[in-house]
Amino acid sequence: MTRLTVIACVLIFTGIAASAAEPFPLRDGDVVAFVGNTFLERDQRDGYIELALTLSAPNADVSFRNLGWSGDTVDGRARRYFGSTEEGYKHLLDHLDAVKPTVIVVCYGTNEAFDGEARRAGFIEGYSRLLEDLRKRTERILLVSAPPLEPGSSPAPAVAKRVNQEITKQSEAVRELAGKYSLGFVDLFTPMHKMVGGGNDTEPLTDNGLHLTPRGYRIAANEIVEGVAESTNASTDVAEALSESEERLRQAIVEKNMLFFHRHRPENETYLRGFRKHEQGNNAAEIYAFEPLVAEKDREIFERRKAAMK
Repeated sequence: MTRLTVIACVLIFTGIAASAAEPFPLRDGDVVAFVGNTFLERDQRDGYIELALTLSAPNADVSFRNLGWSGDTVDGRARRYFGSTEEGYKHLLDHLDAVKPTVIVVCYGTNEAFDGEARRAGFIEGYSRLLEDLRKRTERILLVSAPPLEPGSSPAPAVAKRVNQEITKQSEAVRELAGKYSLGFVDLFTPMHKMVGGGNDTEPLTDNGLHLTPRGYRIAANEIVEGVAESTNASTDVAEALSESEERLRQAIVEKNMLFFHRHRPENETYLRGFRKHEQGNNAAEIYAFEPLVAEKDREIFERRKAAMK
């Protein structure tokens, strides 16, 4: 597996616009929050993006918290439970405040792209609002464009192609937002679209045209890292076969993600903290029992990272 020649954070970007963000490294004690839709949420099952980021900062103990939410949009629509979209947006910000991130990785756009041009202006406006609120919490923010759909694996290839056309336009809009706010940006769509669009890749990157396979996530992780590491002569490659110590590190990351998921999104939340909490709300105290378990798994990850870098 390729090793870093320069210790650098993947959250680096230069050249996206005249006001591009200055490079900044992941620091010891950082907390990185993933905020976005299904793409980020599902990575917690395989952990390749987090693995790549962990290995890119070999001398720093960095914690990661996956706040991705399936079907989510920039206005927090999927997080609203039985309330309004505005309540969903408030939940999104509350989720962030609960983990107190020093770095935020954001990826939105897939869901909005299905509505095409009709929703593009609202997407950009909503994204701008979100960034204004995120910047009140930290200036260290990396924007990632939505990955492409894979027509060859989709039950509706024509729809996948149409959505990809919209994501192309979205990606440019997100790039411009990154420049406007001097934030990092990674174009995930363009390099992956070359793989899924040309028909030359023998092994699919998705299992249904939309959701990435483990191999798809390995490639996405590489793009996220290498796309921002070019100017630092640094790279981390998780698409190659992992060593035994690297695989143990990945497994520890996945185990930690599952523990945090149960802390962050407990089952039957309507009964625990919602409108039926009068029935079983006393059980909500048990949610916090996951916190020491997550912290313990973080410590294990730090040790396994050191072992993987030897």
